[in-house]
Amino acid sequence: MAWSDRQDRLPILLAGMFMVFAVLLLPVSWHSNEENYFMLAYQWVAPTAFSEYSAIFDRSNARFLNMFLTGQAVAWLGYDAAHGVLRVLCAALYALGFAALLRSLGLTLLDGLLVLALFNLLGPDLMGSEWLFEGVEAKTFAYGFVFLAFAAAVSGRWKSVVAAGVLATYLHFLIGGFWMVVAGALYAALHGRWRTAASAMALYGILIAPLLVILVRDQIGPAAPPAGTDGPTADYIYSIIRNPHHVAPFADPNGLYRWARGAVSTAVICVCGYYTAQMAPRPLRVFALMLTGLGIYLLLAMAISWADRHTGSFGKFYLFRPAALTLLLACLASVLLVRTVRQPDMVQIKRILIFGIIGLFLGNVALQFVLKVRSGLSPSGLETIAAVQALTEPRDVVVVEPIGDIDIKFVGLHRLLDRPTLVSWKFVPTNADEIHRWWGLVQWREALFRKGCDGEGIPARYILVLRPETLPVIGSCGTLAWTNGMQALVRVSR
Repeated sequence: MAWSDRQDRLPILLAGMFMVFAVLLLPVSWHSNEENYFMLAYQWVAPTAFSEYSAIFDRSNARFLNMFLTGQAVAWLGYDAAHGVLRVLCAALYALGFAALLRSLGLTLLDGLLVLALFNLLGPDLMGSEWLFEGVEAKTFAYGFVFLAFAAAVSGRWKSVVAAGVLATYLHFLIGGFWMVVAGALYAALHGRWRTAASAMALYGILIAPLLVILVRDQIGPAAPPAGTDGPTADYIYSIIRNPHHVAPFADPNGLYRWARGAVSTAVICVCGYYTAQMAPRPLRVFALMLTGLGIYLLLAMAISWADRHTGSFGKFYLFRPAALTLLLACLASVLLVRTVRQPDMVQIKRILIFGIIGLFLGNVALQFVLKVRSGLSPSGLETIAAVQALTEPRDVVVVEPIGDIDIKFVGLHRLLDRPTLVSWKFVPTNADEIHRWWGLVQWREALFRKGCDGEGIPARYILVLRPETLPVIGSCGTLAWTNGMQALVRVSR
């Protein structure tokens, strides 16, 4: 594209892409999702290590493969070492999948770097607060296999498409299932083997049938509130109250601008994809049509969300989850389009644009690195953890002030305290009965920090206060066990 049309060898592509993904996934800080999923995974393999009053509770079994692998890594290495090792492994899987995809399309290492640079500057998604390269969890490992499925689809290897698709699905059902359908259609459209594609999809359906049974069993439960209560349904709690930024565009008027901006960008991709398909050679024509279809899907998801805005019944399907990879594929198609420009007078302009975009990308990566380093716990936060561990017993329930659930400087407290903390806004379960339990605990904790103990007994031994202005409210609950002037630990006396 910039230097020549000679294709890089796979080892060069793999090494170069690994360096890029390793930088993007450098484990200098924990993502809030990782705080949740690493503890869930460890609880899955070592349930006795967690109290019945732990803020981590989710009996869903559909992600058992990732739960087992991540949980065993934590059991063997500890949280921090497992976090670092799994990020490196995720970077390696991403590099393998993306390098294979680049090679299948005849793209070079510089092309791949340009694709990732464009995505990093435009992303992390079109809508739905999705991302690809910010942490390690079930979905990121699944995306690595999705890349391999796409590479196999372009290369015409249907067995490899099925194998990669099955692995992606067992790691994350929604991601693997959705993108396997897209990869199957891509294989059929590129090679004209529609019967083979149909047979491949049938085989895929048979292989994932056991997982589908597990998923259905997980989701069987009372969506309505428990008998004797007059609260919202589990779907409404999960979608409209807890996750509107992911699944409910019309639940929060303050966030509608971000969704509208994403819808406009998606519409632009649809239009550009359609017109590119009219003039582009294969495989770009097929990719352009695929992007048009993906964009139409996301816009239809907006319409479905409008109809579902009062119930949240479709929220569990995460209709906007494809938004991040759709944007990455749009960046990939853009690079494929630029490669078709052959005029000699455009070569120098292309080189200037390439180095300009990559330069901005490297600057943005450096900035994000600094922000991640600064996002860790402050000295007062570390002091708070040390005080709690020194003054409490391992099974003492320590209720944490809700600010710690959303403030990046405190989101890791539930793991680092190594004490049962009862509930966290971040750690919402996914099956109906546990969603109702979680919602009840969230409401109870909010009332506690708003009104104090109010003469009622509470299921906690200690209360951790994170803001000085909250201490007078919680003072009615017991005696002050420790404070550093900012945070405080109150021992409950009733």
